Amino acid sequence: MISIALISSCLSLGADTGLISAIMTHESAGQIEALNINQWDGQPVRPDSVNESVEVAAYFVDKGYTVDIGLMGINSVNVERFGHTLQSAYEPCLNIGLGEKILMENIQTAQLAGYSGDKALQVALSLYNTGSLSFGFDNGYVDKVWTLYVEERSEQARYSSLDVPWNATADWPDHINHDTPQWSPANE
Repeated sequence: MISIALISSCLSLGADTGLISAIMTHESAGQIEALNINQWDGQPVRPDSVNESVEVAAYFVDKGYTVDIGLMGINSVNVERFGHTLQSAYEPCLNIGLGEKILMENIQTAQLAGYSGDKALQVALSLYNTGSLSFGFDNGYVDKVWTLYVEERSEQARYSSLDVPWNATADWPDHINHDTPQWSPANE
């Protein structure tokens, strides 16, 4: 699975890391080579590598399909719209960054439509999935991603409220004291 630290390092527009993580979990389960062929009636395609995924994606795009690729399930139309190739869009940080751009555009669209707060985020998720303000609710996408997001927020809140069960100064090695560069008032 992709770490929150990696996700955070790839974001530049201020998107909520937990929401990006929830989208990623739903779209790809953290699989870099993830591929979905839209409106394909055949057997699901599960490439074993990024190179294989690029080849299969290119094949289906050439046949007139759109595909969703990589960690964030970036649609091939958006890959092209942002000036990237299928190959480059599989690069993890670029893929996460594209997902963030699309999500932030969708949040702005939701806000312009009169939504705010969590409802704007949920409408943005619907747009992310379907391009529609409502179809992502109808098909269950918003509920699935939102549930993952709420679980992530709850887990982060649980860890952030833990009391550290140690006496910081007593547990510091003997060679770290007020005279060493590692010491700070926060250590007491």
